[in-house]
Amino acid sequence: RTALLADKLLERGHEVFWWASAFEHQQKVMVSKKDRNFDISERYAIRVLRGIKYRKNFSLFRYIDHQIVALKFRNQAKRFPKSYVIVVYLMDHLLVQEVTYYAKIFYFIELMGLMNSNRKRLGTFLTFKGYR
Repeated sequence: RTALLADKLLERGHEVFWWASAFEHQQKVMVSKKDRNFDISERYAIRVLRGIKYRKNFSLFRYIDHQIVALKFRNQAKRFPKSYVIVVYLMDHLLVQEVTYYAKIFYFIELMGLMNSNRKRLGTFLTFKGYR
């Protein structure tokens, strides 16, 4: 559903940056071996940030993964203009803190539970700017 929201925002003239962790939490696998940038169109890009693998939901390795992704977001987000609105899906508290610095106005919109059960779940959030 995150992709559907991105499509609707693009239809309305917004610029969308989709940031995602490279770790697929439910299956406990990496979906990318490194940080990746996918420029889908002039106004639509996907940024994948790689942390580390973890096996247990409550573990030191998961916390370290979250720290790595949050720091990578902080460093990479500096290259982009600040966003007006941020839509959040399955994000940890460390990344939420970094995202609040990146937004001009921060809106936390929880999208958890809206994704179909047959789709892979990535910890993702969208940023978009512009109004129409």
